[in-house]
Amino acid sequence: MDARRLARNAALAQRMRERQLQTGVTCKGHFLWPEWQDGILRTHHPDYDKLCELLPNRTRCAIHNRCIAIGIATKQQPRWTDTELLKLRRMFGPATKTELLLAFPGFSWRRITKRAEKSGFTRNRKPYMRTGYAALDSVRDRCFDLRLTLVDLDEECGTRAAFKKASRNKPSYSSLYTASKVLDGKVTVKWPDE
Repeated sequence: MDARRLARNAALAQRMRERQLQTGVTCKGHFLWPEWQDGILRTHHPDYDKLCELLPNRTRCAIHNRCIAIGIATKQQPRWTDTELLKLRRMFGPATKTELLLAFPGFSWRRITKRAEKSGFTRNRKPYMRTGYAALDSVRDRCFDLRLTLVDLDEECGTRAAFKKASRNKPSYSSLYTASKVLDGKVTVKWPDE
């Protein structure tokens, strides 16, 4: 990089810092933290309600971030205990996202899934959506039991996307017959008067 460009950028940065000190506002329009506000933070630190009362133009989040910046607070994330890990192992498969977030209030969804992934826990598979056609639903149930995807079934049967897109279309009986052969099933006809 050119030395002149570096010198020009350094001079520009210095001018910006001086301007911020003169106006008391950053480029984004945020107010700078003067020393007297830092003194208030140091004096009343753990009591965030009191700090919000004494500094009404600052949000609780801004106060907490400033406390971290000046070194009087630490950014701590809760650690996983053994009992929480056992609870996560038991719940992670069958529970919904909302149930998991309620069960682990100090953790975000991302932290829960990362920890489950690290520990080797997996979610239960959801069965295929019901279509309303009994024959097609039974083929989908059989695929789910065999841990076969509908795309794999289409490849095995030689049908383009008959099963993958079957929830939107009426099923093709020839593709259902082919699928029953592939899945080792039998097609039967049942009459209503029997």
